[in-house]
Amino acid sequence: LHRDVPDIDASVERAVAAGATLLHGPEDMFWGDRYGVLADPFGHLWSLATPNGPMSVEDMQSAMKAM
Repeated sequence: LHRDVPDIDASVERAVAAGATLLHGPEDMFWGDRYGVLADPFGHLWSLATPNGPMSVEDMQSAMKAM
């Protein structure tokens, strides 16, 4: 499942406090989102993202190469 959220850091902190397990992130990704993945206590995987605004194709390609 995927959700865009206004503040991924606060959302991840809240989810972990409620019993979720952080699997990845949150970190800034080359496509422009701050992104993380969690598993809830029932085994469902959740990806959460906070968009950081539009990126040009050139900026995205440059960030992907740097990754």
